[in-house]
Amino acid sequence: MPSSVGTATFMDKVAVVLWLMTALVGGYMFAHTLRHRESGSDAVASRMPTTIFFHPVGAILGVTFLLIYAAGGPESTAWTAFGVLVATAAFGEYFFVRWLRDRRRLAEPRLIAEQQIPPLAVGLHGLLATATLVTTLVVAIQA
Repeated sequence: MPSSVGTATFMDKVAVVLWLMTALVGGYMFAHTLRHRESGSDAVASRMPTTIFFHPVGAILGVTFLLIYAAGGPESTAWTAFGVLVATAAFGEYFFVRWLRDRRRLAEPRLIAEQQIPPLAVGLHGLLATATLVTTLVVAIQA
């Protein structure tokens, strides 16, 4: 449990900040996809609508559990946050593998909306997500 009720530890704060940074990059990627899908470009709608829905919903749910824990909630909420993050990461990994495969295999990958996302943003999101996963695990272990 955090050092005192309502007081988050340093690692709790690091995990939340990483989670929010990951979400900011994810939001940028989502907005970038929508912008290209709706701007009159030739890009078609996403081929992964379920992933696009559940991935951010899982992230929001997970950070909510982490915030509850950091605010003095029960230890189980730290583990719940980690579990939700693992499931969210699985959706993200599926999204990444599909994005990468389409990028390599399609003759015109730019015709799919999510292929409009800059590779640097995809890499940064994955790196931040990995750091978030590790720090959230550390928070759960220390709970």
